[in-house]
Amino acid sequence: FRARLGLAEDEKLKQRFVTAGLRGGTGIDSDCTARVLCLRTGCLCGSFNHGNTLIWCLCLGVIGYMIPDFWLGIMFILFFSVKLRWLPPSGFVSIASDPTQAIKLLVMPAIILGWAGAGGLARQTRSAMLDVLRQDYIRTARAKGRQARRGSGGHARKNALPPVVTLIGLGAGFILGGIIVVEEIFAIPGIG
Repeated sequence: FRARLGLAEDEKLKQRFVTAGLRGGTGIDSDCTARVLCLRTGCLCGSFNHGNTLIWCLCLGVIGYMIPDFWLGIMFILFFSVKLRWLPPSGFVSIASDPTQAIKLLVMPAIILGWAGAGGLARQTRSAMLDVLRQDYIRTARAKGRQARRGSGGHARKNALPPVVTLIGLGAGFILGGIIVVEEIFAIPGIG
């Protein structure tokens, strides 16, 4: 197989395999971003089911869920790259050649892919937390003098996670579909 390929094709194949690794890293980074955002936001909304905290968390969740990846990517490039000059706008650098630049180039795509998933996950986490906080054992713990914050942090969060973990697993296809668009926006060679 290798004998039939010329040097240029061999380099292109290497580049595609390295990019596939980058794509996997971007998907994992975005999945971790979504998990951190959704679990914290959803638990806050479920624990404090009133006031400004709930309004802000729900607004951020809905906005994150309804904004398309391509529009958010362009806005991130305009704001963080053009206006603030914090991050490079697009491109691809191998992690082996320049790790710092490669990480800088991965920040915006990972946040964009994670942002959309975090909206739905936060709403699911909030719903699961509210269901668990209405259970008898939580009310019994509160009646026995267990602090509400400590009860919701310990027992309720653990029991609210199964539906959220299911949704995280189903979100893998969503991230794969979003990667194609984000690769095009940020000029990352790969699937798109």
